[in-house]
Amino acid sequence: MSNRRQWISKAEDVAGEVKLFLRHVYLTNKITNMSMSYRQSRAGVWSPYEDGLHMLFRWSQERDLLDSRWNCGYGLAILCVSINMLSQLTASGLVLIRYHVIIGCGLLFGTVWLQL
Repeated sequence: MSNRRQWISKAEDVAGEVKLFLRHVYLTNKITNMSMSYRQSRAGVWSPYEDGLHMLFRWSQERDLLDSRWNCGYGLAILCVSINMLSQLTASGLVLIRYHVIIGCGLLFGTVWLQL
């Protein structure tokens, strides 16, 4: 009788350890998947963010490029570059900090549409 109880006790211990291990794996996988979506959103927003920073630091080159290609004058070139830069940086920031994500995505879509 005691031999049988020892086996049952040992089996319950092993089952408890397996249960804890599986719970740990499940929770770790769940946390990894949650952070994966944040990484994916950062990767998707990185290109407009980089483009906005490029416009910010190379302001005169962007203005001159628009002026020479479209022959629109400095005033309109400055307006186009500033609208493009501010919308990309603002929308990327909204998505990155997860504050008004839908508005940020809509603003990015509108910016891309304007560039066409």
